[in-house]
Amino acid sequence: MPILHSEELALLAGDLTPVDLGAGHNEARDLVVRKGKADGREHAVAVFMDGRSVEFGGSHSDRLKVPEFENASGMVVVHHNHPLGDSLSRQDLLLLLTRATFRA
Repeated sequence: MPILHSEELALLAGDLTPVDLGAGHNEARDLVVRKGKADGREHAVAVFMDGRSVEFGGSHSDRLKVPEFENASGMVVVHHNHPLGDSLSRQDLLLLLTRATFRA
């Protein structure tokens, strides 16, 4: 039995409809997916609250170095792909747990 990646499972379930995240976020999502499919590497775009965006990654197929964004004020949303079809990686979870600030 073949091993299916998360994107293949979603496609089989008929649940691969892109969600409308707003213009800047839709463009970021589509860019990282398109680049990842083209070269098999992880790509990312950080979108800042003021609408600016920063593209990074593209060096490896299985990891992504995320910049610190120390001068960013407010929320930073990072869109990135997993060209190998994996779901959240250990590094993704560590990033969320160590860099995110949660407010009640």
